Amino acid sequence: MIEALCREYTLLSYDDINKIMDISKSLQLMADFYESDVFIDVLDKNETFAIVVAHAIPKDKPSLYKEKAVGKKALKENEPGVIETLKNETANKDIKALTQENKFVKQRIHPILNEEKVVGVVIVENDISDELENNFKIDISSTNENSESKGFLKLLKAGTLITNNLHDGILVFDKRGKLVIKNTKADNIYDSLGYKSINYGDDFNKLSLDDTKFEDISNIIGEDSDLKQRIEVQVKNSYFELNRTFIDEENLRIIEIIKDISDIKNKEAKLVLKSVALREAHHRVKNSLQTTAALLRSQSRRCKSEEAKEYLQESVNRILAIATTHDLLSKSQESNIKVRDAIEMLTENIKKSWCGSNIDIYITGDNFYIDGEKLTGLLLIMNELIQNCFDHAFCNRDEGKIQILIQSDEEHKAIAVIDDGCGFDLDSVNNGNLGLFIVNSYLNNQLKGSMDIESNKEGTKVLLNFKIEEN
Repeated sequence: MIEALCREYTLLSYDDINKIMDISKSLQLMADFYESDVFIDVLDKNETFAIVVAHAIPKDKPSLYKEKAVGKKALKENEPGVIETLKNETANKDIKALTQENKFVKQRIHPILNEEKVVGVVIVENDISDELENNFKIDISSTNENSESKGFLKLLKAGTLITNNLHDGILVFDKRGKLVIKNTKADNIYDSLGYKSINYGDDFNKLSLDDTKFEDISNIIGEDSDLKQRIEVQVKNSYFELNRTFIDEENLRIIEIIKDISDIKNKEAKLVLKSVALREAHHRVKNSLQTTAALLRSQSRRCKSEEAKEYLQESVNRILAIATTHDLLSKSQESNIKVRDAIEMLTENIKKSWCGSNIDIYITGDNFYIDGEKLTGLLLIMNELIQNCFDHAFCNRDEGKIQILIQSDEEHKAIAVIDDGCGFDLDSVNNGNLGLFIVNSYLNNQLKGSMDIESNKEGTKVLLNFKIEEN
């Protein structure tokens, strides 16, 4: 089915389609791991829409769909994040979308790459109908006779302006400039600015954060359906981006999205003042560690004992895992690093040490931030787990696959390392092994997490669970 749909709708090559089919083998695993519907979409020949080529349903949770979506189209106006990722390679998280069955969902979208070219996307979907209803205190599933509610429902289903900004303040005004719809985030923003309350029926002029008057803009409403305003304002010690769109839907005339950009502005100010000394220090440490690794490699080449060579190579990989953290910190303006970027760099170093092997590593999931100290511990853990796959998983085989899945749900993090090797007897694990000691030590002491291992003749799955408080 995947090959047939790709041949019919796309210009993908044989290798591109094989890459997608290879990823699809793990789709059910992803659906069970994320407890969500998971899809693979590809871009059509004219780059105007996406087509669903694979759909997996979680085993232990009901699907959001009455029937599988394979073969159905994903349109840009309903699923903008999918099209953006397919065209620009940008992973997207918490993107709001409208499904083929008219349900509101939140999507995590990850590109599928083949030789640095985007050939498809993996999409993880979660229902947000309750979120919409709670945020706006209206029943979005009903066809209320109230014209404002009817118009608002049409806006939700017809465009992406509101559904892509649910985490921001949203105000909707009618043709008289009166507030008719608001969400809880808008209440919170105005409360933080000292307003006692904002109520339905309040004037646009009263709530305008940039002193724009309704009278000044009312004469242009309806003349240009594409007319928009984007303004940055400072109110007291807070900064906001105002996005106004003028509409003509039922009784509605203005949608105002209020995005709090105070954190962004404050970070920009700090970056101007931040010294480059720390980044230079990380750069020097990285260079020193790489020099140490090079010396150990040189020593390994002169060593006659195969066992000693093996131990020296393990030490080199651990040193490079630490060097990865310092390398990323030396290039970053902040002390936090994206986990997926770091793991990708780590796996590249490991694959270089196993040049000539046909072991493929696929990384899928969220790219959350982690501080340098915890990242060092996590990379040492990941190094041991991945090295263990290369060392032991693929017995009497010169090819295999390692899947790394990353999930971030607020402060709760999960990373799974899964191979399709021969498996092993869990009772035979040597608890005194240095690699296992490193994993347990950093997992318990730095990440305060836990590890579960499952293994059978079809492969091994190691699941890490830990918490990272997000700033």
